Amino acid sequence: MRSPVRYSVWAALCLGSLLTGCDALFGTATDDSKNSFLAAAQARKEAFDFRGAVALLEKALEANPRLSRAHWELGLLHYQNTHDYAAAVYHLQKLLALDPKWKQADDALRLINDSKVELAKQAPFGPDTPQGQKLFSGMATQIHALTAETQNLRRQIEQAQVTIQQLTLENHQLRDAAARAAATAPATPSSPGSSSAASVNPGYQAIAAHHRPPDQTARAGSAPSNHPAQSATSPTKPAALTHTVRKGDTATSIARRYGITVRDLVRLNPSLDPARIRVGEVLRVRSS
Repeated sequence: MRSPVRYSVWAALCLGSLLTGCDALFGTATDDSKNSFLAAAQARKEAFDFRGAVALLEKALEANPRLSRAHWELGLLHYQNTHDYAAAVYHLQKLLALDPKWKQADDALRLINDSKVELAKQAPFGPDTPQGQKLFSGMATQIHALTAETQNLRRQIEQAQVTIQQLTLENHQLRDAAARAAATAPATPSSPGSSSAASVNPGYQAIAAHHRPPDQTARAGSAPSNHPAQSATSPTKPAALTHTVRKGDTATSIARRYGITVRDLVRLNPSLDPARIRVGEVLRVRSS
């Protein structure tokens, strides 16, 4: 029969061995290098099979949830390879909770902060947030300002186009008037040594008379006329005051017909758009 002392010592040794074995299996003192799941996961990682490595590490944690090395490796894999930043934060925080003195604790904290930043970037950014409302409000103000500026520029362009049309028409009318004056002016002989413009252009005198000062025009008009029949007053047909637009009429052709400019036509008809006249429209062509 064994003595009580020997039995107590033997029981203590058995209990210590049992506790040591349990700690080796489930505790933080587990030898990571002898864990088959960790070794297989490392091989999968080196073969770029990151999903397979994650699966093996999760199996290692199922066997021992306190396996710090498995949490560390999962944190790295999810941050660097799978980009599952929420899982990376979970495993790295679990690692620091199990082993606050982990040899790479500073790196674990840095990866946790970086993962949180990446998660913030992925968060939806909509108008319900204060920043979103401020951004959309500023964009709407800029859009309204740009729209108003565009409309103003369009009006300026339209006005410039009308002015160009009017100036072009007046230029054509001046040229036609100069040509008619040159064609109807009587030819006057010039002295052999004269170099006046009248010898070059027969209509020069008519154009010069048109631009002559009033006193000179009066003196020039006081000369006796060689054609008294032409100076006699004869009844003429009164000029029309309105014109009804017909097919093929344009603002330019109407103005030219009545000896006025497009600008005068617009002045007599304020609501007229020279580029959009309508057949049947009655236009004023004389002020009275």
